[in-house]
Amino acid sequence: MSSFENYDPLHLDHYDYKLELRGIRGVIRRALWFAAGGDIKLLERCPHSERVKYEGLGGVVMATAILAFFSGFFAMYTVFGPVQTLASAQDLDTNAAIKSAVVAAIWALIIFNLDRFIITSTGHGDGTEDITAKELVQGLPRLVMAVVIGLSISAPLEIRVLKTEIDAAITSERDKRVEADKIVINQEFDRIKQFNEENLHKDEKRLQELDEHEEKIRLEIKKQREELDAEESGKAGNKKKGRGKGFNQKKENLDKMELENAETKNKLDIQRQELKVKIEASKNNLENNITLRDKKIDDAIIKESKFDGISTRINLAHEISPNVSIALTLLLVIIEITPIFIKMMLIRGPYDYLTDNQNKIILAKYAIETLQKDHNGDNSGHSIEDIYHQPKTIESHVIGNLTVENQLAEEARDIFLNTVKADMNADPEKYMPDLNKPKA
Repeated sequence: MSSFENYDPLHLDHYDYKLELRGIRGVIRRALWFAAGGDIKLLERCPHSERVKYEGLGGVVMATAILAFFSGFFAMYTVFGPVQTLASAQDLDTNAAIKSAVVAAIWALIIFNLDRFIITSTGHGDGTEDITAKELVQGLPRLVMAVVIGLSISAPLEIRVLKTEIDAAITSERDKRVEADKIVINQEFDRIKQFNEENLHKDEKRLQELDEHEEKIRLEIKKQREELDAEESGKAGNKKKGRGKGFNQKKENLDKMELENAETKNKLDIQRQELKVKIEASKNNLENNITLRDKKIDDAIIKESKFDGISTRINLAHEISPNVSIALTLLLVIIEITPIFIKMMLIRGPYDYLTDNQNKIILAKYAIETLQKDHNGDNSGHSIEDIYHQPKTIESHVIGNLTVENQLAEEARDIFLNTVKADMNADPEKYMPDLNKPKA
């Protein structure tokens, strides 16, 4: 401190303003004052009560930033981390944790800066313990900002506090959704399976009919051949051996039947081959249907495993325990808006006066004059005009120099003009050279 600041002619001030700002304690104290937006040099000149006041305000800002870090970490880990289940609740993904910590640190710095701005821009209030309507109106934008910040911080903390219950609810809901998807998928593929089985049964039945038809023809031909052999051996008809009229007639019938059977067999073979192809296709469809159904069920399980977003967890937190959600939200909002109300309620102390005094010193040092008009009969005047003397001095100096230079230039022109005129009157021929030349 300068000798002027220590000046006490009667030695009445026995307060020890010495402040130790070294070591861990000093670092913490400086950090808290910085968070509260306090001027360390001015606080060094204040009593202990003023220092504690701004340490407390800085502590609130620091606490909010720390809560914002954990809030951001929990929120980002939900995004970057693996799917959370009751079985994996204790597992920690290192890569996801690092990413979440980086984003959370950035988020905490943003909240810290906003809170610091809100507190420092609140000012000193009206200097009384009462919170007036005017102060509330002036502080309304800051209060809105504080409430929004409190809400944004509280939501991720809610889902962390209720993590076990939320994981259980998500697992249960996920299982229900998977079962519902399985029912729909099974119904769909059961219809396809039934259709393929009906086609398979129909084709197999048709193939059996063809086989039975061919077997029937074969048996008829066999019977006809036996009768022909019996006719030839004398065991049928007139009991005479040899090939008579009956034999020839039966032989014609047999040849005709064998010819027709050959043609029919070719047609049946073609139909049988087509049916076998269709039957094989139906069997493949049934096997593929099972594989495709299993794949769709696996896809449904993967899809439902993504039922784990931030908004889902926040909604479940509100449903599971609305009282906890409301209490935590109110707590964070109160923490955010408390410093604003505290600054409105604070009585003006030495730090406030020193701040105003330093502001006036700066204005006086740079020749800035503020004219104030008293509206309320107190010290809450409002500036109606600002006079900047230094710029005015420089402006006057520069403009004055330019004005003098212009005047000197005009005077020089007038003198030069008068000199030329006098010389012209004394010797006009000097300025008319053409008159002295002889004519050609």
